[in-house]
Amino acid sequence: PSTEQEPEPSAKKPVNLGLGVGSATIDGVIYNQVALRPELSFGKLGIGLDLVMYIDNEGGIRKDEWDEASDFIDKFLFIRWGQKSDPFWFKWGSLNNVTIGYGGLLAGYSNMMEFPSVRKVGINTGVSFGNFGTELFLSNMKDFSRGGTLMGLRGTYKLSDAIPLTFGLNFIMDMNQFSGLKDVDGDTYPDMFDDFPTDKDYWNDTDGDGIADVNGGTKEPENGWDIDGDGDNIIDSADSDLTLKPTPFSLKDNKATAQGFAFDLGYPILRGKSLSLEAYMEFNKLIFPAVAGDAYYSRKAMGGTGITVPGVRASLFSFLNVSFEYRIKQGFFAPQFFDGSYDLSRVVAEFSEDGTVIRTKDQVVLVDSSNTSGMYGSASADLFNLVSFSASYASMKGEGDVEFNSFNAMFDINAENIPKLSVAQAYYLRNNDKNPFDFSNPTINTIFGYKVGYEVSKGVSLIWDFRQYYRDTGTGLEPVKQTTIETAFDF
Repeated sequence: PSTEQEPEPSAKKPVNLGLGVGSATIDGVIYNQVALRPELSFGKLGIGLDLVMYIDNEGGIRKDEWDEASDFIDKFLFIRWGQKSDPFWFKWGSLNNVTIGYGGLLAGYSNMMEFPSVRKVGINTGVSFGNFGTELFLSNMKDFSRGGTLMGLRGTYKLSDAIPLTFGLNFIMDMNQFSGLKDVDGDTYPDMFDDFPTDKDYWNDTDGDGIADVNGGTKEPENGWDIDGDGDNIIDSADSDLTLKPTPFSLKDNKATAQGFAFDLGYPILRGKSLSLEAYMEFNKLIFPAVAGDAYYSRKAMGGTGITVPGVRASLFSFLNVSFEYRIKQGFFAPQFFDGSYDLSRVVAEFSEDGTVIRTKDQVVLVDSSNTSGMYGSASADLFNLVSFSASYASMKGEGDVEFNSFNAMFDINAENIPKLSVAQAYYLRNNDKNPFDFSNPTINTIFGYKVGYEVSKGVSLIWDFRQYYRDTGTGLEPVKQTTIETAFDF
């Protein structure tokens, strides 16, 4: 955990040019993609662009990314100013590895998990003045049109240089957990439930023949309603056993929020070039208000607390960084509830013969309110400028077989020491599972990937980027694989 987000490395040169060639799945359709991704650096100012074209298997260019004025906002991958250690810093667009405070509530968050299928515009900024510090985080500005987004606020105060005890207050809120559900046509019925996701006038087609059911839209189609809506070859007016889809889940009448509050204290015990040591404690609380809802979604009020005491982290010769925490959980609480995979598990739909049920992440993960306690530890090191790695493990146990474990790891080879290698990275994340090392049985909390680059010639590299995560379709887990092949130019 860290009170400081790892700063992104500055571009080595004023201009870095990436040419991406690969495939992307958007709205269930596979496209070939050609993307120009230049990164420009001017002192503290950095700008990243994403100029992309998607081509279908017939050679047609997808126009959805270029036909509206708002689409041009998406062409800016990010705009940043400064680093988190500066008195003022700012980043707009893509956000990676966002951690608020010591990370008890929100840690390692990324709004890029579904990129490029879903493009989000986030904000992370902060200001420090005197002994005060502030931070603001918004995961996706586009979500405000659907009821709100995931947001975070942090304030800090240091007593003095003589007594550098720092107080921190955090507030995290998902203003509407359903706001991440895509609704392309804006009819309030999310695409995953809408049989006509690009036509706001229609939403139900029970037999899937492309003709809307009676009462499955707002106006009668030119060729009339489907007179055999269930597709059993019996006209609906004469069908004694007619069963049509009910009106889908609507964003208009449903809203669920998740809130978190935290208080922390930090004190630097040692501050030296060879060794630094900091002690801290953290009190976290999660609140999930009751939702009366409808046939698709409802929730009873839930809440819980998490306490970290003590927490210790140390740095040795700027080579080895380690941390240790003892954690206590009470009620419905999970450490780092808003984590790197949050956008993937924010809302889950379960489909069955009995109908559709919507579940938010809290209903999937926080199934046990029993008290648990356990250890958390992390370590990161740079081995002689050859290899760097970071890993963390948490184990929380309660009565009986109640157990929650997490494991995150990242491995990075310094490519400068190996001829023809431009990049080599691998990572694995799995939080709040009983056995995060059960690699043959992944869960919705599992994410892994790697990136390998081969230097074709000086300043030109061929990069293979792979990522895999899992979605709960309601009938089981479905792996989502994303592969991109890029030709990167550095000059």
